[in-house]
Amino acid sequence: MTGSTFVSYDGVGGASDSTVGTGFHSGSVFEPTTKVTTINGEIITTIAFDLTNLSASGTTQKIIGNKEAGVAETAPAHLVKWSTAKNGVMYKAEMSCMETPTCAEGTPVLDFDLEAADNASVYNADPAGNIAVVFTGGGNFAQGTSIQDLSVGDVGNDQFIYLIAGNAAGQGGKYTAGQFILKLYGHKELA
Repeated sequence: MTGSTFVSYDGVGGASDSTVGTGFHSGSVFEPTTKVTTINGEIITTIAFDLTNLSASGTTQKIIGNKEAGVAETAPAHLVKWSTAKNGVMYKAEMSCMETPTCAEGTPVLDFDLEAADNASVYNADPAGNIAVVFTGGGNFAQGTSIQDLSVGDVGNDQFIYLIAGNAAGQGGKYTAGQFILKLYGHKELA
């Protein structure tokens, strides 16, 4: 195991990291959890999240989050604040659906993208500042679906990463289900 680094967290092999924005907390079954694992210089940032009680706008490319979380800049709805020192230089993203998203009213958004931006933003806003497209789903998610994107944008240090509505579904209410595992792959800068 020469060259491997395991950071222990409850025997799982990852360190806990809680940089998720308060506007992405939904009061659902569980709060989003983030673990960062380093193996041979590869850094995997794993985020598990539940969409229950979060909302997606009927407008494409808007931030998904808690619509009751507050006004602009008080409850940013980001999944993670990226740190190149901690998370590395990103080169791949993968999202897997553990539970199909549903909502009580309207048609749920099932196509998701990820974008990185300089500024902290809230539910239903456009990501602000310099934008990097991190992940393009390109289709609807259902339980057991995994989509990988090898063409991640140039995600900068201290940028906020957001879950974005990939299509305009005209959703009228909150999600009542929808669980995901997001893996963001980075690597330490090569010396």
